[in-house]
Amino acid sequence: KNRIIQLSAKLLNGPGTIRSHFHFDGCGRMEQENRNSTVDPSIDTSLVLAYTYDAADNPLTVTIRTPNGSDRLIVLNKNEYDHAGRWIRDKIKINAYAEKLLSQTTYTVKEQVGQLKLGPVASTPLQTVDFFYLSNRLLQKINDPASLGTDQFGMQLYYDSVFTGSGITGRKNGDISNVVWKTPQDANRQHYGFAYDYLDRLTFADYSQYTGSSHTVTNRYNATYAYDNRGNMTFVERWGANNAAATTFGQIDDLTYHYAPGTNCLESIEDDQGPYGYNVNGGGNYTHDGNGNITRDPSKKCDLYYNYLNKLDSIVLDNGTSLHFYHDATGRLHHKSTKDANGATRDRYYFDQVELLNGHVDFVHHANGYIHMLYAVPDDLVLTGAEPNNNHEYKAIKITSSRTTSSNKTITYTAGEIDLLESLNVESGSALTAQIQNFTPTDLAYTYVIRDHLGNNRVFFWDSTGNNSLATNEIRAIKAYDPFGLDLRQANSTNKEFKYGFGDKEEMEYTSYLNFGQRCMDVTTCRFTSVDRFSENYAFQTPFSYAASNPLKYIDVNGDSLQVHFANNEARTSFINTVNNGLEGQFQVEISDNGIVSFVATEKGGDISKLSKNGQEFYNRVGQVTTAKGIVKLGVDYARSDIHTGNFNQGIIDMADIEQFNSNVNELGGTQLGKISHEVVEQYRKQIKGEGFSSAHGSGIIAENAVNQSSRYDPPSAQSINFGVQTFSRNGLTVTNRISLKQAGGFLNLFSIDRAVINVTKN
Repeated sequence: KNRIIQLSAKLLNGPGTIRSHFHFDGCGRMEQENRNSTVDPSIDTSLVLAYTYDAADNPLTVTIRTPNGSDRLIVLNKNEYDHAGRWIRDKIKINAYAEKLLSQTTYTVKEQVGQLKLGPVASTPLQTVDFFYLSNRLLQKINDPASLGTDQFGMQLYYDSVFTGSGITGRKNGDISNVVWKTPQDANRQHYGFAYDYLDRLTFADYSQYTGSSHTVTNRYNATYAYDNRGNMTFVERWGANNAAATTFGQIDDLTYHYAPGTNCLESIEDDQGPYGYNVNGGGNYTHDGNGNITRDPSKKCDLYYNYLNKLDSIVLDNGTSLHFYHDATGRLHHKSTKDANGATRDRYYFDQVELLNGHVDFVHHANGYIHMLYAVPDDLVLTGAEPNNNHEYKAIKITSSRTTSSNKTITYTAGEIDLLESLNVESGSALTAQIQNFTPTDLAYTYVIRDHLGNNRVFFWDSTGNNSLATNEIRAIKAYDPFGLDLRQANSTNKEFKYGFGDKEEMEYTSYLNFGQRCMDVTTCRFTSVDRFSENYAFQTPFSYAASNPLKYIDVNGDSLQVHFANNEARTSFINTVNNGLEGQFQVEISDNGIVSFVATEKGGDISKLSKNGQEFYNRVGQVTTAKGIVKLGVDYARSDIHTGNFNQGIIDMADIEQFNSNVNELGGTQLGKISHEVVEQYRKQIKGEGFSSAHGSGIIAENAVNQSSRYDPPSAQSINFGVQTFSRNGLTVTNRISLKQAGGFLNLFSIDRAVINVTKN
């Protein structure tokens, strides 16, 4: 019931339709999805996703079968959970290759990740990542940068306290004042200290290296930022590597931003420094379409085109290079085609966790890295200039050639795909043979990633020899970024094989834009290229800003910002059922694998106007948090003795307590939907707005009143340590709820509402 079983979505910039068929088991859980693709238009032979579950509805296996082809892939993901329903272990099996253990996770007594083990051997992982927290649950350390041992990465965060000798003022609102990190390749700990303006926007990043007794190499990667009244950046100064080899350092940017009068639209940028960082590239003005999307980027020398969803349709550079994006009508990206200045094309296809390049498997994503296909031949061979060999055979997955072959030479190209460009020239007396041959992978390379507190990919490593230990040459890349994502170009940070780095977002070819899904970010300007689709929810700032201009604290995740963590299956079931009750069948709640909450339309059409007044308020109040800037993290438990409805400091709600209130939102008194609205909004005001209890609690009551269509009042004289009293008034009637705060007999440490003292009185 209320399950979509077929979905057809037209491709927006090409012929064809993406069709999906959904199959459900007897419990209403997704069992299988069949989806055709731009690679294979037949739904019977294209993409298949299959799922199995345990009794608590946790996905035990997820199987992906890519479209038919020479190297069709079958990926089997296996998940294991502990007694509380927490994900503790994941394994993967690809085709006939042996099953591999990828990671193991353990948790603290406060339900936070305590340790992550990466590697195929359970007892001796390649890396063990330890997480340490402050008493208020804020992350304090990832490993220990002051004592790495065999760890490949360590980081420490400072909030109200500050790092030794940094000269930075501590922050008491959850802002990060200092971050310190180190890898074994670093001689000293690296350090950033941060300053903010009165609106919590980042204004200064102060870099240094700490030897253990003093700060050295000061200012090497400094940055300063200034803003106008709308939150648009007006000035940016950056320091960093100022030559191609990244061996000399100095100021790389001195930017002045100009905007179209009365708008947030960028008009031009002046730079008094060189091409590293932002590149003026001859100058010129930015232009925008009527929806605020950038259509001309003078620094990249490119024109940008969009579909009606305001997603990129294509990027065309002045030198003839281009990128084309194939989205369907739901906004899903299926295919990206790039063409270089010589006319050579590369086609990348996206199949959930699998990516294909030129029709062949390139790599498979997993939760903590990726798996790369190893071939006996190069993946992509591009041949230019004069042919240096007299008699030679080139082998690759794909060969692109514009070479000139002089006389008396015999050359052979052998590949699964061969692209001979117009400029190719074979002189008289020479022979060029092109023969198609598909190559299959010889092995799999399991690459793991250690991430920082924001999810940025920092260290990439693999066990290339299979001896279950790490050598220095098995560290594939080390990344470090400035606050807005610009690569610091430190040693070992230029590996471009895997184009997912800052925010774990894909870097686009030729432009260095980061693809955030709904829109793209330019790390050189610290802005998005398009307006945020949820900009009406935060009119206090420019719709082009990244992470509310506080990128050490917040991240942008496609605009979705309510993230829940369920302590057990009862909590999950109760939360989903209660929220769906409030959405009245027009919408249903969906929760992603990492806990992101979203409201999606059902087959009834998703018409807000058809919701009751209470339902509209619930949709708007909670929905606004799911689409606001930043991440609101909410713990959801069931029958927890130390949580009464919700705990402000811990950010946890107890669904068993909330179930004690009225399920019918039209009844006068405390209601389940009112309480959820209250707690969600309260945490939003605390975590995102930085408000204290009194102010955030007041906003929660306003939301609760809107959903209940009543007025709540808590008489101060009626409160005690054993019970609380809440009164709810509507249309001259008042209901008083007396709520016991002690354990109710046989009630599993729940609080309870004493219905015997509930009374209705006439005002």
